[in-house]
Amino acid sequence: MKQLKLSMHLAAVLAVSLGVLTAVPVYARAHAEDQTTTEPTSLQEVSKTEVQDRVAQFKSDATEKLTTERADKAKTTVAQRQTACENRQASLQKRVDAYSNAATTKLGAFDAVFTRVKAFKPDTQAKVANFSDLVAAATAKQTAAAESVSALKTLTVSFDCTSTDPAATVVAIKEAVNNVKAALKDYQVSLKNIVVALAQVNKTDTTKTTTDTNTTTGAN
Repeated sequence: MKQLKLSMHLAAVLAVSLGVLTAVPVYARAHAEDQTTTEPTSLQEVSKTEVQDRVAQFKSDATEKLTTERADKAKTTVAQRQTACENRQASLQKRVDAYSNAATTKLGAFDAVFTRVKAFKPDTQAKVANFSDLVAAATAKQTAAAESVSALKTLTVSFDCTSTDPAATVVAIKEAVNNVKAALKDYQVSLKNIVVALAQVNKTDTTKTTTDTNTTTGAN
């Protein structure tokens, strides 16, 4: 009998508990629906026109800010290009000056050799059949080399970094440098031709003198 009463008591407790648990989710859902569907009074009173104006203002501000940022970036890019162009211009001028100085030094060295060659033993010169032709050719190459070096020395690396494409100036510099290289090379070759011709005659004379000396010594 006691066991029956206990069982009935437990069953009643479980029924009440299940009822409470079932009611909680229902209450929670109802409470959530009230919160999501009911707007604050302040939002209900906002004019749709004012909202649209505010959205339009947001978009306008965003567009203006983006335009400003792009303009600032463009200015920065232009300034960076200007600086890079100016640095390149200075670097090119240094290179031109350095090569011009080197070419001037080499030209001076060739001129010194040419002077000595022209003053070398007149009797030996006379024995070179085409000596005058070789000297004339060397003189022409000397003149061409001097003109090329002079042109390079007067060439200034100057271009407007804000508007003009510096490529034309760079090409002109390369052409001038290549012209100087070729002119000096030709001058050097013409001098070598004279030196070789004189050396051959001088060698022949030395050999002949040695042979004559040996012959005379042997005869004694």
